[in-house]
Amino acid sequence: MDSGDDDIRRVRSLGERFWSGLRASMKSRPVSFYLLLAMIVMLLLGSRIFQVMDDPRQFVLYLSLYFLFFFVLMFRAIMDAFDIARDHFRKKEKLFRETFVADGFADRLGSSVAQNNEDTT
Repeated sequence: MDSGDDDIRRVRSLGERFWSGLRASMKSRPVSFYLLLAMIVMLLLGSRIFQVMDDPRQFVLYLSLYFLFFFVLMFRAIMDAFDIARDHFRKKEKLFRETFVADGFADRLGSSVAQNNEDTT
């Protein structure tokens, strides 16, 4: 073997690219997205609740599971909303700080205001 074989990299297949892209997109989605998908599946599979209305115990069991899942879903959705809001305010504050600190913007603004005050008096 010559030394050129060390430089050859393995080519990724289409399937590997697909699965790596799917993993990357799954990391960026919030948990509540998956809970919403699970809720749709649960509603489709939970049509059995209409068949067990004659048995109060099974009906209460299914109904309590639905409410439990619903409250978990709402809790996660509210937590995701707080995370999104927190991230928004953090980025807004960072942008504000970068704007006023960058290139002496605050100094130029202050001198411009002082000059305008001198011109008006």
